[in-house]
Amino acid sequence: MVDQKVFMKKAVFTVIVDNYRPDICAQTIPTIKAYADKIGADHIIISERKFPEWPATYEKMQIFELGKDYDHCLLIDADMVVAENAPDFTHGILPGFVGVLEAFNADTLFEKDEYFVKDGRNIGLASNLVLTDKETHRLWEPLEMTWEEARKKTEREFIIDEYCLSRNLAKYGFKFTGLNYNDDVMKLFSHLGVTTT
Repeated sequence: MVDQKVFMKKAVFTVIVDNYRPDICAQTIPTIKAYADKIGADHIIISERKFPEWPATYEKMQIFELGKDYDHCLLIDADMVVAENAPDFTHGILPGFVGVLEAFNADTLFEKDEYFVKDGRNIGLASNLVLTDKETHRLWEPLEMTWEEARKKTEREFIIDEYCLSRNLAKYGFKFTGLNYNDDVMKLFSHLGVTTT
């Protein structure tokens, strides 16, 4: 029997806009590109602003259009160093699941609306590493509101991307799983944690 996963089309996305920290990117991007090559994925750098009135982090929502023809879309932040022996998460996740390295209680940072209330799980997704497949691609769907409306929904405007992803998770009732399935995994993805405001 042929392993269908061999033929899956994958993309690793990284957002680098507004000349974001060239000193950091010089260290991180080669490791992200090497990881993409290792798992047989295209490495796509989002460098053009499509949502200029929004914080730069919201450019991650470009994956909704850019990734629509891929079987798996994986976002890795530009300030993340990926170890050579990092696993290919596309081979370890069940179809129809969103995968993340980190999550938190959504109500600590986000206004609870009808979707969060109806969903009831209170899940906030950290957007430093996020994996979707065809079934969960709408996680990347941009918000249907203006920036002036959206900025009131979160305690920190710069994490509007995390608000959008978390709200879509609740809105569509997507299943999700942590990708840090053992203590060693987190060591393979070093988030430099460059402070943003």
